[in-house]
Amino acid sequence: MEYFADIKPDTIALSAQDALLLFANHPLVHFYENKDGNDDFMPTSALKVSLYMALRDFPLLLGYIQDEKDGTASVVVDKDNLNLPDFQETTSNVHFRTIKDAHYSWKTWPAWVATVGPATAPAEDGTIKLVNVNVVRLAENSGVIMFCNIPHYILDGVGFYEFLGHWATLCRYKRQASADEMLPSGKFLFDRARLAECWQGPRQSLDSLTETLLTKRSMVSRVLTLLPLTMRTRLVALGVSLNYGNGYFFRVSNTALQALQDVAQKHAGGENLSSYSLLTALFRLAMSQAYTKQAGGLVSKAMSAASRLFSEPQTSHLLMNVVHTYKMLPPELGCYIGNNIYMCPVNTPAVPAQQCTDAEQFSRIAAQISQAIGQIDNGRVGAFCDIINANPHAHRHCLS
Repeated sequence: MEYFADIKPDTIALSAQDALLLFANHPLVHFYENKDGNDDFMPTSALKVSLYMALRDFPLLLGYIQDEKDGTASVVVDKDNLNLPDFQETTSNVHFRTIKDAHYSWKTWPAWVATVGPATAPAEDGTIKLVNVNVVRLAENSGVIMFCNIPHYILDGVGFYEFLGHWATLCRYKRQASADEMLPSGKFLFDRARLAECWQGPRQSLDSLTETLLTKRSMVSRVLTLLPLTMRTRLVALGVSLNYGNGYFFRVSNTALQALQDVAQKHAGGENLSSYSLLTALFRLAMSQAYTKQAGGLVSKAMSAASRLFSEPQTSHLLMNVVHTYKMLPPELGCYIGNNIYMCPVNTPAVPAQQCTDAEQFSRIAAQISQAIGQIDNGRVGAFCDIINANPHAHRHCLS
């Protein structure tokens, strides 16, 4: 294929940080409304050509994941046998207006928007596609739903949207640029060793929960260690499909998020609440109430009784994968494309399902999360990386 003529053979060693997210996908959905009624709205040819142009700048996504003997893995880019994306296009009789009027409730979505599930799994031939795309064209050319997935093993949310943004930029260039306009480019870093060089200096001790999660061993983790990558991922995907539970779709507009921040900031005790801390607090509340409701009210009653017996309310762990670490990287490195994550546990109050949450309670949780993020420094990230590098099977310990 002409777009990939300059691709060079390469082997990119994935890191222990990458492996922590080995079993998850990034199955993300985006909506585009054809407000002006353009006949050639987001044409397939432009989407496909610009996708290939973007992949030329992200050769990592054209490789195959290969197991290594030490428990890690590499992405092998073979220019004569590239792992091309799974690009599909479907049509639907659902109108964009129907979805929009329902506030994007997924009950109104067409069937089979997502072509892969939440867990990474190989195709029938045993290979794992590193890019899956499904372009769903809605009724009367009213809009497009764009599904895109990249395994979390390869990159985190920051890298995902760097790729998606680069693809969008190239698509606009392909359709609108004049002949003398320069092709957009970016500086992307795929070398995991360069990231490791950033975490120098004195180490800070980690909390006991994180250390336990990364170092504990069990029979399950030992079995997972013995299995090849394709079998491990298939087993995990099967487990997820059998016990996935009920899913819910939450849409938080920028206006609503700003209104929430205005209210919460008044009770934050001087702590500056970012969008990240607010959204994580919302997630924490939803999960806490779901767990107590799942227990049929018994857990809720037990927590209420405990609150009366003890001076402090019952708390629950929230374990976040924090990408705040990107702010610590030298700008000259460019944008790192990988998993620059740090596991950060926070003790927040457990909220019963029947209990309404007021602004003050919500602000305290968001402030706790914000404070925990603010304490992340070079020394803590370095200590975190030391532990997972010393325990290459840490991701399997977490699963077990």
